Amino acid sequence: MTTARLRLGISRCLLGDEVRFDGGHKRDEFLTDIFGRYVEWVPVCPEVEAGLGTPREAMRLVGDPRHPRLVTIKTAKDHTEALERMTADRLHSLDELDLSGYVFKKDSPSCGVERVRVFNQHGMPTRKGTGLFARAFMERFPMVPVEEEGRLRDPVLRDNFIERVFCYQRWQQLKLCFVSRNDIVRFHTVHKYLLLAHSRQLYQQLGRLVAQADRHQ
Repeated sequence: MTTARLRLGISRCLLGDEVRFDGGHKRDEFLTDIFGRYVEWVPVCPEVEAGLGTPREAMRLVGDPRHPRLVTIKTAKDHTEALERMTADRLHSLDELDLSGYVFKKDSPSCGVERVRVFNQHGMPTRKGTGLFARAFMERFPMVPVEEEGRLRDPVLRDNFIERVFCYQRWQQLKLCFVSRNDIVRFHTVHKYLLLAHSRQLYQQLGRLVAQADRHQ
């Protein structure tokens, strides 16, 4: 198994970069000082990279939570298309980096993973949204482990995320070369106790599938 550093994407403000709408940051000490020892961070700020500047007028999601627009709060300027153009280009470059995970900024209209406020035509919010960049990332890379920095303050959720990114990185390393049936069996064996810790039923189902690997081409 590899000892290479993890390569993870991250919202730039969580590293202490002053890229937020108010010119500030949201530096997270666990991510920078502890987890950062084992990680090669790939920082991204969708709003800055979309050319919206720092500082900038605060924005929010409005409309249909499934297809919201990114609109400034005071002047109602729509920046959706600018962010979507940036997102398409950035996801292409991130694809080449083969990330093992991503840590997003919670509640952000561009980066929040879940429960982001979306405002209706009457200005009333619901907690049913996902940030535009985060949504596009998860659709493009559905297997990549993602989490918000706020949830990582929960020890159980933090351990789960760390476990997932290390396991996913090992899978990425395995796929770099031709993967034989024996490689699949070995990978499953190495992780069997980890799988058992989560679900005996699913471990047994996966074990039967691996045992029949010779039937699959």
